[in-house]
Amino acid sequence: MKTCENTSKCPLAESTLIKICTIILTLSLFIGGLYSLYTTFSSLYRIYNCKKWPIVNGRITQSSIQVIERYDEGKYYEHFPIVSYSYTVDKKEYTSSRFNFYFKDLKSEYKDSKSDAEYLVKQYPIDEIIPVYYNPKKPYDTVVEASYGLNWISGILIFFAINFFMILMLYLIGTSGALGKKHAELAEIHGKKLKLDMFCKKIAKLCEKKEIE
Repeated sequence: MKTCENTSKCPLAESTLIKICTIILTLSLFIGGLYSLYTTFSSLYRIYNCKKWPIVNGRITQSSIQVIERYDEGKYYEHFPIVSYSYTVDKKEYTSSRFNFYFKDLKSEYKDSKSDAEYLVKQYPIDEIIPVYYNPKKPYDTVVEASYGLNWISGILIFFAINFFMILMLYLIGTSGALGKKHAELAEIHGKKLKLDMFCKKIAKLCEKKEIE
């Protein structure tokens, strides 16, 4: 079995470490890609089903802009739309801030965009009446925008981009393995050459010693 006295300089050890790190990264990307695809199609399925849900009138109860002061190489401000609505089902009042199935609220969807925040606050003023789709089995499960939008496209694109990167990583694993093997062979040849040179030097010294005697 071939071993290296110094594993930090051993091509085989370096190649194995690269393979392990690449495999871990590839698996992480694969899991992330599957999760992105799952959430995308899950949202599409829910949108398809919610169009069959009953509709009730909802009323905007909160519509404002949250400003947060941040510090990163200087002071700056982030603006988030805070919009929520109330509705009544079977004489029971509910409150929600979810407008679509992609995000839990508008604050999560529109991050750090003052113009978007101002637009949404104007679009949903307080006391504005809006149609609300609600799940008849779970009245607290609602949505306002029952449209597919463009978010599902980004989810699918992310999935395919991750898969392309995974294929590239797998290719690099194979390439790094071949290069590591080649480096190991060269290192072995170099080691044998050094041993042969040392042996020749010893023989030369012995010959010189005998000639002197």
